[in-house]
Amino acid sequence: AMSDDLIIDVLNHPSEKVKLATLKLIEQKNTPTAENFLLPFLKNNTSPLLIAQSLIIMCRNKAASDIILPYMEHTNLQVRKAALAGLYFYGSQEIKEYITGILKEMTVSTDTAERLIVARILSKEENSTQIDMILQLMNDNDATVIKTGFLAAGK
Repeated sequence: AMSDDLIIDVLNHPSEKVKLATLKLIEQKNTPTAENFLLPFLKNNTSPLLIAQSLIIMCRNKAASDIILPYMEHTNLQVRKAALAGLYFYGSQEIKEYITGILKEMTVSTDTAERLIVARILSKEENSTQIDMILQLMNDNDATVIKTGFLAAGK
């Protein structure tokens, strides 16, 4: 296993590419102690790419949802998508139901970017039971949303 100290050293590297590669490695290697160093890392980094990747790892490791929930209000779409997807796929049943409600609202948002987030999340789910949402997305007026909706339907 990778040592936490070594991971922390590499995460402190000035290069965003190095940090991102390290996070991807942590995600692949299933690091149970990830939260110990990702919490401080999240506080000290503003890069949406790094925050999004950290959130996914933390959700997969069953981090407390109250740590993740505030990121659903983040100004960056990638970060919001990571928080929503992480809680949707890895949260408790109660959290998943709560997130499903939010995703349903987003499918009828006037903002195309919001609808696209839902389509992208649902397109990652095998045998989705969210048929109504997928049909709504397939019937969208935006070509990218429609295409991604069809990908979700095909899973």
